[in-house]
Amino acid sequence: MESRPVSIIYKEEYEESFFSFVPWWAASENRTIVLLADVWFNNIFFYAKLNDFPQFYTTDLQDVWDVIAIPPSKYKITDGLYIRTRPDFALFDMISKREYIFDFTAFSQPSTGPDS
Repeated sequence: MESRPVSIIYKEEYEESFFSFVPWWAASENRTIVLLADVWFNNIFFYAKLNDFPQFYTTDLQDVWDVIAIPPSKYKITDGLYIRTRPDFALFDMISKREYIFDFTAFSQPSTGPDS
């Protein structure tokens, strides 16, 4: 899944996807993990947790504007990251049967901020 988008279409509001992402680079590279949803139609939300099944109310890794960035100070190179994506539906979406179409990508980039 590294740097390759996964195209997803949800046709119902109860659908969801589950991904895992394990850093493959050396710990000395000091990289930020970025989770990105390129939403084409409708809204989705996603959240993640290190080394555990993500539940919305038990994690602080929740998307903001369809992005989660995890600086290297927040994870260890041996950690696994588990991600759950779900539709962010409203009543109108349930009545109109609108689809949720998006590409989901996980990648890393060199850290440049104060947490690096």
